[in-house]
Amino acid sequence: MGAISKLSTKRADPPKSFLASLTPVAPTNGASTAAINLSSTSNNKNNSAPAAAAEGGTRSGANSEEDQCQEVVAIQVGADSGPNGPPPKTLTIPTATNRLISFYTHPNGGTDSEDRTLSEILRFPDRDLEYHHDYIQWLFPLPEASPFNRSAPRIDRHTAEAFRTRPELRGRMRESLVRMLEFYGFEAITTAACGFEIREASEINFQRRARFWLCRFDHNHLRITRIIRCLRVLGLEHEAREFHKVLVRAATPEPGGRTLVGQNTLKFWKRAAMRPLEVEPADEEFDDEEYERNGGGGGEEANNNGAEDVEDNSGFRNKS
Repeated sequence: MGAISKLSTKRADPPKSFLASLTPVAPTNGASTAAINLSSTSNNKNNSAPAAAAEGGTRSGANSEEDQCQEVVAIQVGADSGPNGPPPKTLTIPTATNRLISFYTHPNGGTDSEDRTLSEILRFPDRDLEYHHDYIQWLFPLPEASPFNRSAPRIDRHTAEAFRTRPELRGRMRESLVRMLEFYGFEAITTAACGFEIREASEINFQRRARFWLCRFDHNHLRITRIIRCLRVLGLEHEAREFHKVLVRAATPEPGGRTLVGQNTLKFWKRAAMRPLEVEPADEEFDDEEYERNGGGGGEEANNNGAEDVEDNSGFRNKS
């Protein structure tokens, strides 16, 4: 096989520079309702096409989903084989970003770095969700690189715009959220007034599922921070705020009482839910108090869903 010479690439945006220009996406009750019914969506190989058609999407031509998932890097194979050699071939190679879009567009076909589809991961039993650490970065990607999974994709402008303009991708993301909510002891419901809402499952079910993460130190704390931030970046702001709200309520059983998770964990969850998108939760230089005084972070009620800064490491020392 001849040498490979790069012809062209799509240049990635500088990390997080695009996040300040993203526009909010209004939640749609219909999409939320469809996403909650996992059994009717995650096993249907042809589900995404009719969903997109109903939303005015396209499945053919230059803007098809296949083109979006492949048109990234062009390379030439056999370029130095000489005048008598075989003619060079031009190939298109998908990057991790486009694999992520494919992963969510084709839930029974697009695979993660371990060759698992979205539908396969969503069928993981709770034990696998707890002890496997290499799927969460695909279900809930971030603009920041994962220090624990080098093969994990990162959100760039192309990814963010795809999710924010394609309701079927956000619907699939809600399926991932609903599965993790079940894992943590919550359930999602839809109401005519508020659309997508989250609440604790039955008392016995919630206590059984929450006992391993509703504590001072647990690796799921960082997973939860990741989920909240990912939802906001990809256009599911309402779902992210709902998740944060129910987490704070669960972590503080009585107003003014002792929290069940570390104060630093609550701080990171609040940062993920309230900060401007271009500021990651781990940024210690950002002035949250000034941001809130100037009306940022979702208002007074949202800003009260936090906690004082107390040094413990429960927010970030784990494998997720």
